[in-house]
This record gives sequence, C-alpha cells and structure tokens, in this order.
Amino acid sequence: MVVSCVAFRVWMFNQPAKAIDAWACQLPPRLIEFCWGICVAHWTTGPRHLPNILRGGAGFLAALAVAFAGRVCMSTEMVHWAGRAGIGFRIAGEPVLTLGYGLMLWNVIASPSIVVAWLSRPIAQAIGRWSYSLYLWHWWPMYFLATTISARWGHTLLAQYLAFALLLLFMVPVGWLSYEWLEAPYFRRPRQEGAR
Repeated sequence: MVVSCVAFRVWMFNQPAKAIDAWACQLPPRLIEFCWGICVAHWTTGPRHLPNILRGGAGFLAALAVAFAGRVCMSTEMVHWAGRAGIGFRIAGEPVLTLGYGLMLWNVIASPSIVVAWLSRPIAQAIGRWSYSLYLWHWWPMYFLATTISARWGHTLLAQYLAFALLLLFMVPVGWLSYEWLEAPYFRRPRQEGAR
C-alpha cells in the first residue's frame, strides 16, 4: 500500500495543476493514511514491540518531529525553496506527516508517558469522543471563517490564529452536540441477542 500510494503521488504531482487539484483529496494519494493506521493496529496487536527510540515522552517527541518534518515538506515555502526538487517534498510530505502521526499513536498505545497521562484526563477523553464529529463538521465553518477574516485582515499570521481560535470556539460545542445527538444514541442502544 505504501509503495502504490507513493507511486501514485509521483504520477499525480507530474500532472497539470488542474489534475493535481482533482486528485489531491481522493483516496489513491491518501491511501497511505489508512496504511499507517493498519500498520499500527498490526504492530500493537501482534508480536512486534515498540522500538526503544519510540518509547516514553522522548519517543513521542521523536514521532512528533517526524510529523513536523512531513508538515514542513508540504509547506509552500519549502517547495519553492527547493526549486526543481520541490516536487519531491510535495510527494513525500503527506506520507511522512502521517507516518509521524502513526508513530505517535503507537507510542501512546504501547508506552506509558506523560502524554498518556495527559490523554487519560477527562477533558482529553471528551475531545477524543467528539473528534469524529469535529472532523465531519469543521470544513464549512473553517472555510467561512478563513475567507471572511483573510478578506478583512489579509493572510497574516494574526489572521490565521484568530480564525483558528474562532473555529475552536464554534466547533467544540458543535462537536459535542453532534456526538450527543447522532453518535451517542447509536452506542447507547441495547445490543440485540446474537448481534456481533
């Protein structure tokens, strides 16, 4: 899956801009996200152990550094700075970013640390429960806030932080309501006899 996804990304980023835009959010170039999740599930439930370099708080920071490196590869500034090699950064950005997230997940599941202690707190667990709803509903409010704020204050760092803060203020209650009204009733319903 990793090889096929990276191969597809190589092909995709060598196409005209319209084709790249059309393919960018489709499954083939993003298949690697599922792949890393499958790997983490396999490694966590199988005989493979978390490598020492990825254990504890230091291991979490190492995984975070991998994710950050992937994010830097995706940045417009890095792609422009690299010149002709910028296409390589675009190809590698998302696979490296999501590998870092997968390694963070493996760390949290398989190794005690301060991060695990923090994620065990009620507020972090609540955000975890609401996270799928936040993911489902965030796009249109984010688009509206970003375009409205950038139209007024431009594409400054302050405008980005303001849009993010306003999005959080709006989306946390929306995520909670969506979870309580749409997801929780499904999980609370009684299981039928013989259902798997």
